[in-house]
Amino acid sequence: MKLKEAQQKFQTVLAEAKALNEKENRTDEETKSLSEKIAEGKELKGIIQQLEEQEADLKELGEFDNTPANNYKKAEIDGKDGEAILRNNKIEELTGFGLTEKAARAIVEPSYKKAFLKFSLGKEDKADLKALSEGSDPDGGYLVPPDIRNEVIARSAHPTRYLDFIDTIPTVRDVVKYPKLNYTTDDIYSNPMRIAWGGETGDSDEADNPQWGEVKIEVFTGRFFIEFSRDLRDDCPQTLESILSDLAVDSYRLGMEQIHLQGTGNDRPLGIMANAGEDGGIDTVNIGSTLGAGTPAELIKAVMTLPEQYSDNCQGFLTRSTFGEFDGLSDADNNLINLFGVSDKQTGLTQARIPQLLGYDLYKSAFVASVGIGNLIMLFGNVRRAYKRVQRLILSAEPYGLQDKSMLKANQMGLHFRFREGGRTVQPRAALAFQQSD
Repeated sequence: MKLKEAQQKFQTVLAEAKALNEKENRTDEETKSLSEKIAEGKELKGIIQQLEEQEADLKELGEFDNTPANNYKKAEIDGKDGEAILRNNKIEELTGFGLTEKAARAIVEPSYKKAFLKFSLGKEDKADLKALSEGSDPDGGYLVPPDIRNEVIARSAHPTRYLDFIDTIPTVRDVVKYPKLNYTTDDIYSNPMRIAWGGETGDSDEADNPQWGEVKIEVFTGRFFIEFSRDLRDDCPQTLESILSDLAVDSYRLGMEQIHLQGTGNDRPLGIMANAGEDGGIDTVNIGSTLGAGTPAELIKAVMTLPEQYSDNCQGFLTRSTFGEFDGLSDADNNLINLFGVSDKQTGLTQARIPQLLGYDLYKSAFVASVGIGNLIMLFGNVRRAYKRVQRLILSAEPYGLQDKSMLKANQMGLHFRFREGGRTVQPRAALAFQQSD
C-alpha cells in the first residue's frame, strides 16, 4: 500500500468511526462496527507511520549517496563476492575483499560502528576519524560496518482476542459509576413493574417498584519497564524505537487480556472469570468431570443455559489445548465425534476444524484455564454486554537512567511504561463460565 492510499483510507475509516460514535442509540452491531473501525484506524496509523519512515530513510539514503562514505567498492576475485566468516569474533576465513585481517577485525568493533554512525551524520571528531582509518578502503572512503538487522530474534507473542470484544470507555476520573436496576427474580422481565388490569385498584405493591443501585469501576495504575544497553541504542538508533514500541505493545496487550479475564480486583481490575460463581460474577455451568462421549451433549446444554436475550453476538474463549481436547473426543467405539464440523465422510486429519460451537465463534486465549478437574475451561457469552473496561491513561513511556550513576556504570538505560485503567463485570447474566466439575 502506498502512503497516499493509506492516508486516504485512514480518513475514510476515521469519518465512519466518528459517525458511529456520534449516534446516541447504537445497536450491538453498530457498537461492534465502531470497535472494528477503531482497530482498523490504529492499524492504518501504524502503516502510515511506517511508510513515512521509509520515505524519510530513502531521502536520507539519497543524501548519503553523495558522501565520501559511499565510495566503497566491493572487491571481486574470479567474479565472486568477498566473504568473511567469523566465529566467536575471530576471523577464520577471509576471501575476496582485498582486506588485511587487521582491517576486517576493525570494522566489526563497536568503536568503529559508533564512529561510522557519527561520520554518516557529519558529527565525527578526531578520535572517530582515527577509528575509521583502521577500516579505510584503499580506493577511498570508509568500509560500511556489518549491519544490525531491523528486527529482534524473539518468540512471537500469543494473539489477543478477548480485548477486541469488550467495550473500552475513556474516563478522566478515578472511579466510573453506572446506575444499576437490581432485579433477579427471573430471566424474562428486566424489572419488577407489572401491568394492572381493569378493576384492579389500589396502590402498587412495594415489590413492583424498581430497586436502584450502582456499579463502581475503579481505575488502577499499572507499569512495566524495559532496559537496554547504550551500545544497542548507538548501533541501531533509527530502529530501536520501533523495536521497543513493538515489545511494549505486546506486553501491554497480553497483560490487559490477562487482567480483564483473571484479575483479582486487589489493586487491579476485576476480571470477568475471577469471581465466576460468586455474588456479582457470571454463573458457572458444569460440563462434567471427565471429557468424553457425553461432553458434546453437556456443551449444548451449557450454551442453552444462557438467557435468550443475551444469545446474540456471543463468543467463546478457550485455550488452544482445550480446543484440541474437544476436537479429539471419541464415542464408545473410539470413533472421533468430530465436534467441530468435520463430516463422517471426512474423518481424517486433512480437513480444517471449524472454530465454532453451535454457530458461535470460538477464540483461543492464553489466559483461560486448560482442561483440569475443577477448572473454568471456557468463557462463553455476549462479553460486550457482560463486562466494561475503563481507561484513564492508555500507555505512556518515560526514559530513565540517562544521568543515573549506577545505570551509567552498567552502560544501561531504560523506558518506564505506565497506564491507568479498570474493569469489572456489569451484567453477570450475559456470560457463563463452563466448568469441569470436581
